[in-house]
Amino acid sequence: WQQRKLGELAEFSKGAGFSKSDLCEHGRGIILYGQMYTNYQLVIDCISTHVPMNSHGVESRRNDIIVPASGETPEDIATASVVKLDGVLLGGDINVVRLHGNQTDATFIALLLSHGSLHKTLASRAQGKSIVHLHISDIANLHVLKPGITEQSRIAEFFRVLDDLIAAAKK
Repeated sequence: WQQRKLGELAEFSKGAGFSKSDLCEHGRGIILYGQMYTNYQLVIDCISTHVPMNSHGVESRRNDIIVPASGETPEDIATASVVKLDGVLLGGDINVVRLHGNQTDATFIALLLSHGSLHKTLASRAQGKSIVHLHISDIANLHVLKPGITEQSRIAEFFRVLDDLIAAAKK
């Protein structure tokens, strides 16, 4: 396993401002940061909300990792999801992590950010009292331990299957 600074493995950006009032029944897919707590889990491969087709903003690329930039508790905002779709608009208050190359599995990194010691470290870096904020620099400065790409993919798939089983059991 190698230890690397996440900032060496990815580029970072933020989503752009949209709100619930911008939503419509059909159009371009969009993810608003609040939906990360309610509508989505580890992997996002289906979008349920839309804005008008002529809307422009920050678009996802397949395997972008998204992390809320604000929330009610540090634990809430230290949760990551992987967008498996190209061209989905990413609303404001979303930190976007776009990995370089193909030697790092996005789902594996999202798991690391959402669970265990990295989750605790990220939550401890959140700032604020009634509303806490997580900055791109907080994510970029994390040190991640990662195995080879094959092992990353196997670990990510194992946890994705578990997530799917849990979701099915809840239904």
